[in-house]
Amino acid sequence: MKNIISLMILMIMISLSSVITAKENSVKITPEKPKAGDEITVIYNPANTIISDVKNVEIVFSLYSVKSSDYNHIEESHNYAMTKTGDVWTYKIKPTSNTDCIAIKFCDGSDYKVFDNNDGAGYFVRTYNNFGNETIASEFGYASGFSDWAAWLGNCARDIKKARELMENVFSKHPEAKIKYMNDYLGLLWNFRRDEGDGNILQVLAEFGKSKELADDNYETLSNYYDRLKKTEKFEEINKIALAKYPNGKLAASLKRKTSYKLFEEEKDINKKWELAKQHNINFPTKKESNMITPEGIVLQEMIKQNKFELLPEWTKYVLKQEYITSGFNAMQLLKAKKGLDIALTFADMRLKEAKEYASTKPKYATESAWEKNSMSALFNTLVMRAKILNELGRKDEALKDYDEAFSVMPLKNLFGEDDITAYLKLMLENKKYENIQPAIEEAIIRGIKIAGMDEAFKEIYIKKNGSDKGYSEYIAKLKSDSKAKSNAKIIKEMISKPSPQFTLTDLKGENVSLADLKGKVVVLDFWATWCGPCKMSFPTMQRAVDRYKDNKDVVFLFVNTWQTEPDKKQNAQKFIDEMKYTFHVILDTEDKVVRDFGVTGIPTKVIIDKKGNICFNVVGAEIGDVALEELSTRIELAGK
Repeated sequence: MKNIISLMILMIMISLSSVITAKENSVKITPEKPKAGDEITVIYNPANTIISDVKNVEIVFSLYSVKSSDYNHIEESHNYAMTKTGDVWTYKIKPTSNTDCIAIKFCDGSDYKVFDNNDGAGYFVRTYNNFGNETIASEFGYASGFSDWAAWLGNCARDIKKARELMENVFSKHPEAKIKYMNDYLGLLWNFRRDEGDGNILQVLAEFGKSKELADDNYETLSNYYDRLKKTEKFEEINKIALAKYPNGKLAASLKRKTSYKLFEEEKDINKKWELAKQHNINFPTKKESNMITPEGIVLQEMIKQNKFELLPEWTKYVLKQEYITSGFNAMQLLKAKKGLDIALTFADMRLKEAKEYASTKPKYATESAWEKNSMSALFNTLVMRAKILNELGRKDEALKDYDEAFSVMPLKNLFGEDDITAYLKLMLENKKYENIQPAIEEAIIRGIKIAGMDEAFKEIYIKKNGSDKGYSEYIAKLKSDSKAKSNAKIIKEMISKPSPQFTLTDLKGENVSLADLKGKVVVLDFWATWCGPCKMSFPTMQRAVDRYKDNKDVVFLFVNTWQTEPDKKQNAQKFIDEMKYTFHVILDTEDKVVRDFGVTGIPTKVIIDKKGNICFNVVGAEIGDVALEELSTRIELAGK
């Protein structure tokens, strides 16, 4: 292990200068001051960037337009291969006539997790008018990029403080633009509510409310925010003004829908709730593009919760006639309850058809690679769900066919958790279906999954293939060592080096914990919340990591509890830790300041800080099992050198 780590360190030291940051002069944009609709030539030199030695460079970009009503005002997002000439890579972007701003990053074409986004600053193309001045829409698009549309795709780091500073600078220069961007600005300010309280948002709402230029959708925004802030008097005042001006407008329709839904939501009697659900659907049918759980889906949940299934036949007949059906949700609820499994299979069949059509309906905001991954994940999950339903119905051969198809869609090594591999293997072993089992067992061995009969079955397969058990032990050892080598190569690519933000937080004992006091140690920060399912899924593995390093004084684990809304956040975290009997050192980010300072966009996120106080790894998402534990250990060892 030490020799492997030493070799990795040597490789990193050789190329360290190219790992730290990207530089603005890596990118040349022509024309320098493009107007809306101008074709953009992007020339990229990856020297001195994190992707300096990759074989294929892909450009990932999003087009932003204030006029776009799509998600986050994104007109289009794409990833395309660039053309190499000499040492540089080139691509021509063709914006629309409405494009106000473009955000770009550059990726390793074989591994999208390795990318250059200018060390979080992003590469932006701004739009100019005929006089060579940047347009207001471009200025605002650049500002909002750091809070939503560009950061959402990783084309820059999320930095809401920077977004606010830039946005308010736009408004100071162009006060007339404030109403136009009202909804976006209030959405940004909401992020600061915990630090600043409600005063600033209320002040901005009052300022907007005085405007004589408010349109119907502006009133809807004001109404929604006063409602969220529980300012009943102002909520009713705005509604009264808006309804007088726009009696048939968006706000009027929204208020009617909310009233109807509230009646449905508050009803406890299952039969009355069902009648209210049907009436709500007549008046306010759920749009397919909303991807919302329908009232009838909530009625199903309530049936299961109350264990009252008398309505199920009528409910099924009604639901199957609807234009928009949450088929996957309905199937999963029935599967979990182990009720109405034949009906669950009907919904699973519907969902499978939808999932297979899903890939060809890429939304504008998604890149091709992201949508392909998302589509394959949706198809995989649907096939696995259907397999589980078939298994419960005793149709095991059909279940195995669905599992086989699922694992042809999603390679075993890419699976997030271990439950699906385990369920598949158990079914295969129970039915002695050994012909296709080898890849699954190999992945299980690599991950350290142990299932009764697995080793015997694998040895039987090996002997059948090779004539004897000669070399079997060596084969298993090589399987693990090859996996370790691939893992180490991946980890080298992930390594960065940038100064860590500093913080002092209080732990569950009420004692202060300062990062500055931990200099000279490797610090593992795990950002988590009690409501976060993936966080909790990863905790058994993290407990094993804590136990592994409990006697190593040079390694410190800090579990940063954040993004909680409970009145007593300390008690909430303490209760969870006590119930689960974890020995974690929990620190409380009660104001969500540290999670913002570290630019965390999703949890769990693990940040590993080296002895010099530099961030060297930033790992997003749950990592589970033996492989995850070994990869975390490798990162810790590297950070300690």
